[in-house]
Amino acid sequence: MHKDLIQGTKGEKDNIIAELRDLAANYCKLGDYKEALKINQKVYDLRCRFLGAEHIDTLSALHELAFCYRECGKYDAAVDGFEEAYRLRCEILGENHPDTLASLRDLAFTYGEAGEYGKSFELNQKVYDSCREILGVSHPDTLIAIGNLATAYYNLGDFDRALEYDIEVYNARREILGEEHIDTLSALNNLALAYLDCGQREKSLELFEKCRKTDVKVLGEKHPDTLTAFHNSAQAYCAAGQYDEALELNQKVYDLRREVLGEEHPCTLASLNNLAFTLIKLGEFDKALELRERSYRLHCKVLGEEHPYTIKALGNSASAYRAVGKFSEALGLHKKAYDLHSKVLGEEHPDTLISLANLALNHRCVGDLVKSLELYKKLYKLRRKVLGETHPSTIKTLNIIEDLERRI
Repeated sequence: MHKDLIQGTKGEKDNIIAELRDLAANYCKLGDYKEALKINQKVYDLRCRFLGAEHIDTLSALHELAFCYRECGKYDAAVDGFEEAYRLRCEILGENHPDTLASLRDLAFTYGEAGEYGKSFELNQKVYDSCREILGVSHPDTLIAIGNLATAYYNLGDFDRALEYDIEVYNARREILGEEHIDTLSALNNLALAYLDCGQREKSLELFEKCRKTDVKVLGEKHPDTLTAFHNSAQAYCAAGQYDEALELNQKVYDLRREVLGEEHPCTLASLNNLAFTLIKLGEFDKALELRERSYRLHCKVLGEEHPYTIKALGNSASAYRAVGKFSEALGLHKKAYDLHSKVLGEEHPDTLISLANLALNHRCVGDLVKSLELYKKLYKLRRKVLGETHPSTIKTLNIIEDLERRI
């Protein structure tokens, strides 16, 4: 085909490249990003050859290629692609052109997926401010920017602010696009997650169930967005203590993600971790430990040791060791997870506080009550500052401190 394309007229070349681009777009709609990636690579290469690397159509192809890299979990390649597309679009189209803002928006989101939360927040705020000023508050691109900003707040541990923005996005998309539009469903999923993170479990589960049923109806059971809805519903069931229902869903979504996305995709790894968590809650500790060790090894391989998801997988592995009574092994891993969380996310991030709580608990399990008390006091000060004195986690920490002081 390439030989025929090279020898063809300009019109014939344009038509074939357009057909390839449409084919890639259809694969994306079906959630088959691996096949879309192969075709978009061809489109980009051909446009570079016939139009040049700086032609606006070539930059569109580069943006679409970077998007596929991100959806396949290849974040470094995606960041490189979006950065190059943004740089060239700034030079050729100007900083405030909608296509330029689209590249910056996707770059910001990809930084978040890659675990660079500070950079992601900074760029998402810039995109939101620009979209609001240039396009208006109700424009679809502005709504995407608000949703991404909500995700950025979530990644930084500001769940209340994330919920505020997620409500705004969902209501606007439902009014403008309708209940069953894919963008409305995405907003509903994000809103349900936000309610879960704010501790409103019943509301969260209600919205996840609604999202899951509509995703199956609109997109089909194996679409990545549907699998995300399954995954999040299972999380909500776990939070509500309904572990049998959670296990069934987690096993289903893990098997489907492994089939559709591959074993090493970050989403598949998240499902593997959640499956292990549910097994722990059901008392199947040995099986959970096996899965969490595998999850951590794969996270290290795919994302690197200092990615926030990898650090969380390390902490989960440590908790599995503790659950089977291997406290010495757990202690070393919890210490490593806490140190990495402090380094990467900062001392006051919610994930860091969880790591500190686990480390304090493990010292308590091995009988080192003095060290445990020291860590719980540190945890109490941080939780009081971050969560407030009346938050259940802060009160629980204070109760543990009082119990330890009586026992020492």
